[in-house]
Amino acid sequence: MTAVSPHRPPVPHDSAGSPATYVFAVCGPDRPARPGPAAGHPGGGPLRFLNVGSLRAVVQDVPADAFSESALRERLTDPAELERCARTHHDVVTAAADGGPTVPLPLATLYLGDERATAALGANQERFRAALDRVAGRVEWAVKVYLAQPGATTGPPAAAHTPARAHAPAPETGRGYLNRLRGLRQQRELRQDNALAAAGRV
Repeated sequence: MTAVSPHRPPVPHDSAGSPATYVFAVCGPDRPARPGPAAGHPGGGPLRFLNVGSLRAVVQDVPADAFSESALRERLTDPAELERCARTHHDVVTAAADGGPTVPLPLATLYLGDERATAALGANQERFRAALDRVAGRVEWAVKVYLAQPGATTGPPAAAHTPARAHAPAPETGRGYLNRLRGLRQQRELRQDNALAAAGRV
C-alpha cells in the first residue's frame, strides 16, 4: 500500500508523561467499534478509532518520551528495531485493510494528542476520501518478477574450460577501457528496461 502523508507532523517532544497519538491509517466510517486483532506498539495503549469528520483514523496512545524525535532517531537506526517498528505498523495497517478500504500513513506519524491529530488529518479529508474511493473494491497483491537473462540456460552449468594462452593479453588502452564500460552500462540499462517492460505486462 502506498502511504498518504498529511504533511509530516512534528515528532512529539518529551513531556511529563502525556501520551502521543500514533496514527497508522485512515478508513471510512463503516467500521466496527474496535480495530482488528493487531496489537500495536509495545508499551502503548490499545488500538482504537479516532473520528476525523466522517472518516476514522486507526490510532494508538504511545508514551511521548519513547516516541520523541531523539528516541525515534536512536531506535530507528538499529536495524532490528526498525524492522520491528515497520512490521508492527504494517500489521496494524493490514488488519485495518481487512475491514475495508484503508489509506496507510507513513511510519511514525505522531501528534501531541488527539486534538492535533484530528486537526491535521481533518485538513486532508478530501485527499483521504479520494484515496479511499480509488482503492474501494480492489485488493493489493505482491508480485515478484524475475527476468531471464538473454542466453541464460536452465540446465546445469557447463564445466568451465579455459584454453591455455600462449601470450598474456595486451594491456587495454584507455579508449578501449571506456568503450567497454560504456557497453556494460548500456547492457545494464537494456536489462533494466526489459525488466520494467516485463513487469508492466504482468
